[in-house]
Amino acid sequence: MSKNELMQQMIVHSIANGLVFKYILADSWFASSENMRFIHQRKKHFIFDLQANRLAVLSESDRQKGSWININEFEIINKVNKDRILEDP
Repeated sequence: MSKNELMQQMIVHSIANGLVFKYILADSWFASSENMRFIHQRKKHFIFDLQANRLAVLSESDRQKGSWININEFEIINKVNKDRILEDP
């Protein structure tokens, strides 16, 4: 079983056992788009450390155009856009 499968299994078991939580905090080892989608589908939020080589888009239309930007190029603002979509390196 991979580390990502183990994390996902832990989340499923936690929800099934009635553990009440909103956020999942993990380091960059777990910051894959697959894990982010998995968590989002369960209506939870995530906080992940991201490696500097990660790419992201600000909208679905940017994603469709292939307009990926290195995360180091994003300006940090007061409100983080929850709909940013990340791509695996």
